[in-house]
Amino acid sequence: MNSTTEHTDVFLIQPPYPGLSFETTNVPLGLSWISAVLKRAGFTARGYDLQVEGMDLEKLGKRIKQVQPKIVGVQFHGQVSFNHSMDVVKYVRKNFPGVPIVTGGQQATFRPMPILEEGGVGFLVQGEGEFVMLELVKHLLGLPDAKPLDAIPSLMYRRNGAIIANARAPRIEDLDSIPLPDRDAFDWQKYPQWVIMTSRGCPFRCAFCSSTSFWGNTVRFRSAENVLAEMQQLVEKYEVTSFLILDDTFTLNKPRLEKICQGIIDRKLPITWGCGTRTDQIDEKALGWLKAAGCVEISFGLETANPASLELIKKDVSVEQQRQGILLTKQAGLQARVSVMIGLPHESRAEIKNTLDFLIETEPNEIQIYPIMPYDGTTFHSEMDHLGITICNPNFSDWSKDSMHPIAETRWLSRQQITEVAMEMVTRLAEHGYTHMTGKEDVGKQKLDKVVSTGLTPFQLVESYRAN
Repeated sequence: MNSTTEHTDVFLIQPPYPGLSFETTNVPLGLSWISAVLKRAGFTARGYDLQVEGMDLEKLGKRIKQVQPKIVGVQFHGQVSFNHSMDVVKYVRKNFPGVPIVTGGQQATFRPMPILEEGGVGFLVQGEGEFVMLELVKHLLGLPDAKPLDAIPSLMYRRNGAIIANARAPRIEDLDSIPLPDRDAFDWQKYPQWVIMTSRGCPFRCAFCSSTSFWGNTVRFRSAENVLAEMQQLVEKYEVTSFLILDDTFTLNKPRLEKICQGIIDRKLPITWGCGTRTDQIDEKALGWLKAAGCVEISFGLETANPASLELIKKDVSVEQQRQGILLTKQAGLQARVSVMIGLPHESRAEIKNTLDFLIETEPNEIQIYPIMPYDGTTFHSEMDHLGITICNPNFSDWSKDSMHPIAETRWLSRQQITEVAMEMVTRLAEHGYTHMTGKEDVGKQKLDKVVSTGLTPFQLVESYRAN
């Protein structure tokens, strides 16, 4: 790293995620989009990712001294990293008291008051942050065309000791108005996984998911041309030939899906990739497009194979649709990855056995076993008492999607029973050729055909490594 003093307008910090396997670490998209918007407007921005640099606050402090930022932005993204984000905020506030701190991200939206009060943060952006951050930076740097604080929507800030919450900005309807993510803000050579996100929002209402709370329950799509431009940039600029698409339901808009797949073929992009969708949002025609365009794996949120549970968690899909989705995917020559959830309200061991029997029957290539996680912004969290869910470990830093270490339980299954059931599933699946992975293994090159995971593991068939 260059040891001479540099100067930057905005320094964007991503906290680490406890328990996350390194293979699933990627350039932070949210901060990269903010950097892109700032740079387009003529500001300078740099990123710093504690997930790859290590949670070393002294090292972070040296980097801040080096880049001499006028503003520091700290991401409050996932709940598991909340405490680390708070540690970063407190460190910056103590050691660089003259530098304004701006926070944003999912947890800034769902849990703002501790950040403003305990963290002592001056400015907090709720919801989508790209254009709000741009207006705030103009204000903090004293530009002539800057708006006053009370005219910047989606902003929370302090005034005379009181916390002011401005009205929320409407969601960004034209996602093509945001430039492509500025991955150059980070040391992108250090990342093992590459991801893109081509839409925001979800029309469904699953009780365990916070997507609609943050992005909204209508979907906004980037155009096919805009998505293809980013894919081409990954190949040509970053030499990336393999990546994941992070959309909640990538195949929702069929005409756009066909345009993207045909565009990949027309541009002769040498890529392999994976995506996530729902079993009721694919058909043979769509699977044909995906296969021809280099898609090798689709991830489905299965959750359970019990109709009553599917209704309870508002999945709005039938067991038969799930069966057909998995079988069609495999028939098309794609790998099928599914996630199931142990500890759903009202589910007993006998009902979980139904899900296990379904998995043995349909034979997905990858099975991810998650414990119940009542995250902020989900119905599971807002209706915990009604649903019989109890959080047993309130320390967010200990939270992870690891069935061996559940953080919650229900009236029907205790934490210990959740772990026992997960291991029973693993044992039974091993009899059918599945290899158990915990998320701690070095999995980059294994390419196993049948995997069952009890911790967060990367997609087996999608390496997401750079070409060189």
